[in-house]
Formats: sequence, structure tokens, C-alpha cells
Amino acid sequence: MQQKFREPCEKFFDASSDLMLYLDKDGTILNCNRAFLAIFNLNKEEVLGKKCFEVVHRTGFHVEGCPLIKSKKSLKREEMEMAVEDKVFRVTVDPIIDEKEEITGFVHLATDITNYKMLIKNLEESESKFRELFNTSKDGQLIMKEIFVDTNDRMAEIFKCKKSDIIGKRPADFSPLFQPDGSNSFEKSNSLINMALSGVEQEFYWQHTDISGNPIDAIVHLKKIEINNESFLLATVRDISEQLFYEKLKKSIEEKIHIFQQVESLQNVIPGIVHDLNNAIMTAAGSLDLVTEEETEKNPHLSQTKKSIEKIQRFSASLVRIVEGKTEEPQIVEINSLVSEIIRWVNPRHKLNTKVIFKPSEERITISGFDLRIQQIVMNLLINSIEAIGNRGGEITIMTGRRIFGAEELKENLTSSNLPEGEYAFIQIEDNSCGMSKETQKKMFEPFFTTKSYGKGLGLLSVRTAVEMHNGGIFVESVEQKGTKFEIILPVAK
Repeated sequence: MQQKFREPCEKFFDASSDLMLYLDKDGTILNCNRAFLAIFNLNKEEVLGKKCFEVVHRTGFHVEGCPLIKSKKSLKREEMEMAVEDKVFRVTVDPIIDEKEEITGFVHLATDITNYKMLIKNLEESESKFRELFNTSKDGQLIMKEIFVDTNDRMAEIFKCKKSDIIGKRPADFSPLFQPDGSNSFEKSNSLINMALSGVEQEFYWQHTDISGNPIDAIVHLKKIEINNESFLLATVRDISEQLFYEKLKKSIEEKIHIFQQVESLQNVIPGIVHDLNNAIMTAAGSLDLVTEEETEKNPHLSQTKKSIEKIQRFSASLVRIVEGKTEEPQIVEINSLVSEIIRWVNPRHKLNTKVIFKPSEERITISGFDLRIQQIVMNLLINSIEAIGNRGGEITIMTGRRIFGAEELKENLTSSNLPEGEYAFIQIEDNSCGMSKETQKKMFEPFFTTKSYGKGLGLLSVRTAVEMHNGGIFVESVEQKGTKFEIILPVAK
């Protein structure tokens, strides 16, 4: 039976790529395999009967840390690493113990781990390089799954906190409740993380918030990586807040340049328009002068027409002064009577099914300004309301008064004026028209922008210009299919 198993064992012993020695209890070599002879370039006669340290270490004694000496004491496997020329071996020594628990010999095994050691070295160097790149990156870097497990200094700088404030948190903890596109930050971040963990790299715009809740615009890249056979994500976060700020600033400047160019071209043609307008007015006025006072009294429309022509002449003269750069002296303007006059003047334009309700303040309200400009404000807004209501009919309510406006309320002002808190006169014009969309509200003061097929897109621009001339403010509330409310505020006369 022993012969039956000895032959396969000897074949395995000789065929093994590991270096194998069979030693007696004193460490004398009783047998060795071909791999052992090949690595030391010896034959069996030069090896058998010698001590293992004489052949392996070429010394007359056991080296420090020798696993054979340790195994004699512990009666169990001991091991060490050993270099032979340009190779590294892991040496293990197993004691052979008889039924009396006495050592009768040892099995000495040396496994070539040179490639393994090189791999470990390369991995350590690679990890060192990765760690250096991770920590010195100009972008924020995060290692994460559902939560952040590591971060670099730049990420802490972007979030304006310590690294310890980030680790253990979720992306949603450094995000607003909703993203600018309306999506829920928690749900959207989980979806993107899961896709990236499945192996599909992700790159997207994301709005983060710093530790204080201030918004941060960022481009985020998620890539799956393996660390110790476990899947993680490497998140690269590039702060583009400053870039977006300058892009918006550039766009704003370009829009203003475009407006200035349009206004400049308008100023160039105004003198010619005013000249032709004056000629037409003078002809109309001359014809009306031929009408007798008796005929005028019989027909109130003729009287209103005369007043309208006089008003147009004043507007025309005002335009010429503006173009020529001449200044006008402000006057004391009484708001209630001015609004009443405009309502009477615009009244013929009313649709029969449109009702104008005027609720003047009980007290007299005066401002220091230019009556033609204030008339221009009220007239444009009133006509806009009438046209917005159209044929379907509705109501327009005009209210005047004076009250205190606080700093928070004044933040909603749509003019370029930086208004101090305090008492202002107000004119409210509210209708139940079709209202304005958000997009229309953004563009309503742009020159030549109009939603009407017959409009010129200058009415609301002239309103804002006139309000700013008086250091006043404009507030707008509008809901589609419900209506619009304009509130003009002007400093009260002192």
C-alpha cells in the first residue's frame, strides 16, 4: 500500500514549481525536488546530507528568524520571506509530528512570490500617485457610494467646511431640496449614483449648496472605481459658479448694448417724426379753429379733440427737448386730478363691455415731477389693460394713495432705481385680462417687444423710463387667464 502511494507522491514532489525539501529533525536534507536544484544550479549529490542553511544561505548557522528553529519550538507551521538573487520566496516550514507528539522531520517549502511582490509594489505606487492626484486636484474630488467616504481639500474649500463635515453625508445633504429643473435632489442623485455604479459614467450639471446653504453651480462627473475589490464612485466636482456669473454678466451687457443701439437709432429718427407730426397737428388744429364756440359746446367730442391736440403738441415739444438734451423744470403734480383727466381722455377707446373703476384716495396727493410724463405712465398702462381685456369684457380698477414702503418690499422693484424705504405715492392699475406669462414678464420692458400684432413695443419701455426719471418704482403681479396689476410708486412732494 505504501509503495502504491509513494510513486504518485514522488512524481508530485518532483513536478512542483515550488522549491521543496524533506528534512530530518535536525534540519539535514533528506530529499529535494528538481525546482530546488534548478534554482541553486546544483545536483542531488551536492545537496543531500547537508544542513539546509549550508545550501540555502551558504552559512554555517541558521539565519535570524529561521522558520525551522521557530517551528521546533511552536510545533506548528512557521514562515518568512527570503531573497535569492533577483527573486523573492515565501518560505514555510511544517513540522512532521509522530503519535508521541515528537518531531521526526520537516517539510520545507519555498514559493516564488517575485511577481506578487512586484504587483504589490506597483499597486502601492499607483495608489500613492492616485492619492497625490486626488489631494492636489484643482477640482473637488469625492470617493462615495450612497454617502461620501473620502474627500480632498478642494472639495472642502468649495463647500466652505472641514473634510470631516463632508464624510458620512449624502450628495442631497449639500444640495437644495429641488434642482433648477424642478427635480427632487435626493431622488435624482440616487438615480445618477445607481447608473454610475452599474458601470455607465455620468456627467451632468448639478446645483450644490455650501455648508451655509449658498448655491454652487457645478459640473459633476461620476466614474466607477475598485478599491480592495469593492466598487466605489470617484466624483469630480468642478465649480462653475464664477463662469456662469460672467456668462450672465456678458449676456446682460450684450442685451443692454442692443437696447442702447435701438434707442440710439430711435433718437436719430425722432426729430423727423416730430417734424411730420407737428405739420399734421397744425393742419388739424387749423381746421378746428374754424369751428365756432357754439358748435363746440353742442358737440363735446370736438372739445375733447381740441384738448387731445393740445396734449399731443405738448408731448411733441417734450420729445424735441429730450432729443436736444434740454432739461425741464419739475412741477407740483396732483395725482388724483391727473388720473381723472386721463380716464376721460381714454374713455372713447373703451369697449362697451369694459368698465373702468377709479378709487382715488380721500386725501390730496402731490408729487414733484413732470405732468406729461405721469400722464404717459397712466395712459399707457390703462390702454394696455383695455387691449388685454379685448372683446370679452372685464373690469379695470385704478387706485391712488400714499403709504410707507419697507426695504423688503422695495426689493421687488423692477426699475434700476435703488429706492430708500419711506413714504411714496402709489397708482395701482389692476385688470381681469388674460394676464402675462413668465416669459412675457421677463421681456415686457425691452424696446420693440410686443405680443400684439399691431403693437410697437415701446409703451412699457416709456413707462419705465418715465418712472425712473421720477426716482420711482414699478411692481407687477400677473397670472395668466386671471389678470395683471401694475403698481407705480413715486416720491411724494415735500
